[in-house]
Amino acid sequence: MNLYDVLYSLQKFLTEQTGVRTDIIYDGYTYPKDKPFMTLETLMDERIYRVKRREAVQSIEHIQLSYHAEHFADRTQMADVISDLFTFNKIPLIKADGSDSPIGFFDVKVTAVIPMPAEDLARESEKHRVHFDLEIERIKRRG
Repeated sequence: MNLYDVLYSLQKFLTEQTGVRTDIIYDGYTYPKDKPFMTLETLMDERIYRVKRREAVQSIEHIQLSYHAEHFADRTQMADVISDLFTFNKIPLIKADGSDSPIGFFDVKVTAVIPMPAEDLARESEKHRVHFDLEIERIKRRG
């Protein structure tokens, strides 16, 4: 399970479950003008060596999901919907090579839900946002 497949799977899952455009942020990404939309962004990972001679490594990926709502009511309602999606579902792992068949499933842990005020009221893309801090645990084995 590589990180790009995880991001692709999250993007596909969120779009299918909510009907809201979901993009993966990359260098040069431009926010859409039409709301609502969601963005996924990698933050960092933690590595914990669990076995002697580094035979296995636990990796925890930190991903930030941002929901950009049209208005306050939309933001608060979708925050609950999105949290529940991760709490009560396993996410199908789909290879980013174009196949649609899941090769497995993974869990997503929501560690924080953070409503964000706009720093600059003139910037529409900053209004009515909520960020979700997500953790995905992976175990890598030498082999």
